[in-house]
Amino acid sequence: MKKIKKITCIIMTAIMALACINVTAFAASGTPDANPMAGVEDLPKGIYTIGGFTFTDTNTTPVKTVKGTSMSFTVKWKRASSDAGTGNEKLTIQIIDATTGKALSPKYTSVENGSAATLITPTLTVKYNQKIRIWFDVSTNKSSEANGKLRSAQIITFVSYIN
Repeated sequence: MKKIKKITCIIMTAIMALACINVTAFAASGTPDANPMAGVEDLPKGIYTIGGFTFTDTNTTPVKTVKGTSMSFTVKWKRASSDAGTGNEKLTIQIIDATTGKALSPKYTSVENGSAATLITPTLTVKYNQKIRIWFDVSTNKSSEANGKLRSAQIITFVSYIN
């Protein structure tokens, strides 16, 4: 009986240890659906901090469910310390319907000015429980400055405003 308890205790400890491992997410590079960042979650009414992350080239978030009928976002960002490109960066985001894959918004852009920049989207009307994804793209601001390197950006804060 003691042996069974000891084996059960070891198995339970191993399960708990595996459940507590912190998994680090890596940004997508290339296709928008690869390795999504910023977590699968509900976006509740009010102000909600989604979190920050670093990515190279493009990234699309996992599905987020909007718990309201209008939304906007604030994204504070800067050039990632790992960035190998030259010239100022441009961040572009677009809100996408997660069910159909169709764009719900135009593309919104923000250009860095040597330090952190902020992109604020206009308020967008959606259906309650609308499932969305947010697509991010970082590129060189002017094509004449492009040096063939994929650009990297750090999203410092990513906040939703849901009503």
